Amino acid sequence: MERTSCLQPSFWDQTEDRFYQKVELYSLSWAAEHRVDLSGVIGSGAAFGGPVALTNDPKKLVRAVGKKGVTLFNAAGTLLTHISFDAKLVTMGWSLNEDLILVKNDGSILMYSFNGKPINVDNPVSFGSEVRDIGVFDARVFLAPNGDTSGVAVLTEKYSFYAMTNVEQTKSSRKYADVPGLTIPPTCWCVIFPEVEREASVKGQPPQIKRKTAILVARDKQLFTLPPDGQAVAEPPVSLVKAPVNAFVAMALSINRKNLALMSDTGLIWLGSSDMKTKFCEFDTHIRSAHPKDFVWCGSTAVVAYIPDPKNLIMVDESGEFLKYPINSDVILVPEIDGLRIIGTNSHEMLMKIPDAIEKIVRVGSLAPGAFLFLASEEFQRESAKSNEYLDAYRSELDVAVSQCIQAAGEAYFSRDQEKLLRAASFGKSFCADYSPDGFVKMCRELRVLNNIRDYNVGVPLTYQQSKLLSMNSIVDRMIFRNLWPLAVKICEYLQMPEAEGTSRVKTHWACWKVSQDKSRDSSDEAIAEVIRSKLKNAPGISYADIAKRAVEFGRNELAIQLLNYEPRSSQQIPLLIKLDRQSLALDKAISSGDTFLIYDVILHLKKSMSRQPFLQLLTENRRAQSYYLKYLAHWDRDKLFQIYGQDDDFLNQALCRVEESYAEAENTNKIHSLKDAKLHFMSASKSGAVTAATRSNLELYQQMAEEQARLYKYQQELEDAFRQPRSYFGLSLHETVVKLTAENRAAKYVDGLKKDLRITEKKFWWMRIQGLAQKGDWTELEKFSRTKKSPIGYMPFIDLCVKYNMLSETDKYIIKVPPEERVKPYMRVGNLEKAAEQAFNNKNPDDLRMILGKCASNPSLAGRIRQNIVDLEK
Repeated sequence: MERTSCLQPSFWDQTEDRFYQKVELYSLSWAAEHRVDLSGVIGSGAAFGGPVALTNDPKKLVRAVGKKGVTLFNAAGTLLTHISFDAKLVTMGWSLNEDLILVKNDGSILMYSFNGKPINVDNPVSFGSEVRDIGVFDARVFLAPNGDTSGVAVLTEKYSFYAMTNVEQTKSSRKYADVPGLTIPPTCWCVIFPEVEREASVKGQPPQIKRKTAILVARDKQLFTLPPDGQAVAEPPVSLVKAPVNAFVAMALSINRKNLALMSDTGLIWLGSSDMKTKFCEFDTHIRSAHPKDFVWCGSTAVVAYIPDPKNLIMVDESGEFLKYPINSDVILVPEIDGLRIIGTNSHEMLMKIPDAIEKIVRVGSLAPGAFLFLASEEFQRESAKSNEYLDAYRSELDVAVSQCIQAAGEAYFSRDQEKLLRAASFGKSFCADYSPDGFVKMCRELRVLNNIRDYNVGVPLTYQQSKLLSMNSIVDRMIFRNLWPLAVKICEYLQMPEAEGTSRVKTHWACWKVSQDKSRDSSDEAIAEVIRSKLKNAPGISYADIAKRAVEFGRNELAIQLLNYEPRSSQQIPLLIKLDRQSLALDKAISSGDTFLIYDVILHLKKSMSRQPFLQLLTENRRAQSYYLKYLAHWDRDKLFQIYGQDDDFLNQALCRVEESYAEAENTNKIHSLKDAKLHFMSASKSGAVTAATRSNLELYQQMAEEQARLYKYQQELEDAFRQPRSYFGLSLHETVVKLTAENRAAKYVDGLKKDLRITEKKFWWMRIQGLAQKGDWTELEKFSRTKKSPIGYMPFIDLCVKYNMLSETDKYIIKVPPEERVKPYMRVGNLEKAAEQAFNNKNPDDLRMILGKCASNPSLAGRIRQNIVDLEK
């Protein structure tokens, strides 16, 4: 059987307590197709089954791959793209998002996407002028302590260390302490992340453990830890190794950052904790004076040294045992969390520790329930009676056995192994009455996704453990970056992801790519917009505005406008329309939305960004927008509003504008001036030939009202000057002014003068006069005034004022003046129901008696008499 199975223990390589296996992931043809010669290249592979970057080794005379620059391949050896540049490259690496990071000898850092598109070429991150002037001798790309960002550390030509922990955002770097006595390049160095204990943010809670970025440097056999602040710390070599060491020539930190490996020039390999306080083992490879070409971890349990002459991979386990793997070509080593990818000229292999879940199932002599279930399933396929015997051995633990087989299926890389283990799980599940199938179904779905992305045409050899760390959303993102949108959509649908987070997100990325293509490749912008619309339709989470922005970035403005027609949110359409100089369309969209705030936002933005005349012309063409703008000016800029009305010869609105202005003015003089101006504009409006007779009549009335109001303001000013009481009459209405004059017992000439000047009618004047006297409390004068002549307003208002000011004793003086047939209501108004009933009976009015009866609930005696009176009147 080929070594493409992890279920054959005979294929495993054993150390003391662990098993390892090297399996082939892909057969590579890049040597024949692209003339790749790994002996003459510098290579870097991205973790999590990512792509490989190759560049020619400047120390070699023969070009080993492509042209100048960096060539990108996927894990299956398929050419992705080529990045051209002439700068001297110090090192390269990958971010967690599969962005290529290139470190140049001047300390600048360039970043490219998976497809070779520049990310920060126009604004590269740099270590600053000091590093640029000195030059970079060596560099390392690493994952920062937060686990989400990538960092870069550099060693300058003067052997100083600098680092930044976030190349995506950081614009400054930090200089580390100098290594004492370092006058030549260090024999080796790497970035480490020692733990730092910080005080708990909540009292009573345990202290928080965080990691900081430090640099471990070897000056021959002496090790120094360079913290981000403070002095270099020398690590005593005696506490590390017992065997003689002249110099450490290689060091490596495991991906989980907890373990450290060192290799000396005498071939000694030391494994221990990253703080160097715990030693796991020492192993002597007996290789003298041979520096490894590469030195990396295989997962977190073993380290691998790539010895170029003769070509061997020497793996040393934490237990102190080793395995040797001869290789027939130069290789690129890519450490993973659960193994090591070995990329050679003709094959791409994976060296990995056999997962515990698989070891339990197929290791010889295993007594795990899952092992017996697997054997039972295999025997059942052979139609052997032994199947039942294996089942009986662990029938009481069948649920555990099924779970173990499901977990082992996930850990198995090859589909044939997965099929066997899932068949065993299904076989055992049929004997478990209460076993939930959810775990089995979920594993089947995830494995189907993983098997599809591992396919040679996709080239992402992701393991189950790696997929758990990345999450399925990240896997979908990686398919998007590879322009594999149909596969990404199928994954989202198969895993039943929410549409907004799954298929809609993928389709949006596809649409953004679609609009970025060369315009000559498509028939028209309308056709492209229709294609995008037909694919996306009304899927939730789709933002056509975002797609339109992408089209604008590529100069396809007409396509962007077509796409914006499909965007349901006006607030998303309008900013881009304004950017595209489609002000009129933006204004129409805002008004059709009915959102007042949005309408005003657009109008004010256009007012600010456009010159005055084009702006006013735009509003003239859009009457609804103009009305909104005029409302705005009415509140905030009346002078400009008046000017706009004047340009249109709109005398009526000019007059109304002045009237409103008069109410807002604080000084009487200004009020009078505004009203006089309003009168003139009302007059001009009435003389216009376009107005009807009815309108002209109304305008003349407005003219008269403005004139009278101006006279009132003027008279109030004269009163204030005469009484030396500033602002005492300011802003009062005509009614309030007469009442106040009367209440303050001012000379009659002022009241009479106001009556004459403003032509107050007799009825209105009586109302004002009696209210002022009542407010003053001059009841004698009120009675005298009632006797001057017959009241034009009747006497009921006198009675009401007496009641209002609780002067009921004064009411009889006025009730007697009321005709007898009208006295019932005055008596009821003052609460004299006895008199009201008597008057109603004398008036022979049973309806009034019934009205009074309704008020007599608390007076049964009176109620009885009223009922009798009603009976007597209706006989």
